[in-house]
Formats: sequence, structure tokens, C-alpha cells
Amino acid sequence: MSTHHHSLPYLTDFDLRVFHAVVHNKGFAAAQDELGVSQSTISP
Repeated sequence: MSTHHHSLPYLTDFDLRVFHAVVHNKGFAAAQDELGVSQSTISP
């Protein structure tokens, strides 16, 4: 059996906070309000 190692992107604590806020708030607009950041800071 062979083992494959996949490279995962490096995520910062802020990236994870943004992801959680977007999921929790069901959208980017509400997430940016919660985090207190502009759209350009968190847009994909």
C-alpha cells in the first residue's frame, strides 16, 4: 500500500477566523461586520 502526501495550503489564524465567521454568518458581508474588516480584506 502506498502513502500519498498532499500539500495543504498554509493557513494563518486570521484565515481560520475568516472561514469560521463566513460559515457562522452565512456570508461575507456579515462576516466582515463581525470581524470589523473591509470586504477587500476577506474577499476570495
